[in-house]
Amino acid sequence: MLRRLMQTLEEVTDLRERMIRDTEHQMVRLALAIARRVVHREVSLDRDLIMAIARVAMDRIGDGATVTIRLNADDYVAVSAARQTPWVDGHVTVQADARVPRGGCRIESDLGVIDAGVDAQLQEITRALLQESPAATDATQR
Repeated sequence: MLRRLMQTLEEVTDLRERMIRDTEHQMVRLALAIARRVVHREVSLDRDLIMAIARVAMDRIGDGATVTIRLNADDYVAVSAARQTPWVDGHVTVQADARVPRGGCRIESDLGVIDAGVDAQLQEITRALLQESPAATDATQR
């Protein structure tokens, strides 16, 4: 009877730890879902944020590389209308691309491709916080 009681206590302890871990993951996912909505709203209000994201990604690539920045068609129109100065130098072109989601920013260069959009960055944060594989995070985002 004592052995059964000890086993039951171990099972309850394991269950408690699992519930705490699951609750932590759910809270992180909820916080990230809220953050996603807030960030998307901010991007829709301030189109310069998309270009700021693109500039940070371009800094990773470095100077001298030929770069194409692809934005969602609606974002491209809104950003273009709000800008009073030309995009950047001759090595960089900015294009509208219907395949890029709202708030998205895809940077293509001779060195590779960077998905610098809001959703891609939030997925990276999710992976880091929950220590998940990319496939697991992508599946839960859908």
